[in-house]
Amino acid sequence: MKNIINSLIFTSMFVFMANPSYADELVMKSKISHFTGYETNPNNLVDLGYQGYFKPQGIPSASLFIHQVNTGKITAKKLVQIGIDNGRLSEDKINDDNYINSVANYLRFVNKIN
Repeated sequence: MKNIINSLIFTSMFVFMANPSYADELVMKSKISHFTGYETNPNNLVDLGYQGYFKPQGIPSASLFIHQVNTGKITAKKLVQIGIDNGRLSEDKINDDNYINSVANYLRFVNKIN
């Protein structure tokens, strides 16, 4: 097992030394985005907003959340952008119409049941 780990480390070092631009690209990507690699699904994104996880970004919870959905202050696109800013979504989700439509549909559903 120790030999396997050592060989993996050696191979990784060799790849980065052989191609320094790849290592630079990885460093640059890590500085640009703090995306965790796990994307929150549309329903969970709305639920997180409703539950108050985005209060620091100006999104209220519970009945005020529903009120701001009704008045248009909280939109699907706004929630997606907050998800990106919080590292819960990759940056390409802001242009993903299917994802944004799913968020919008779930916002309507949550609005109906409350």
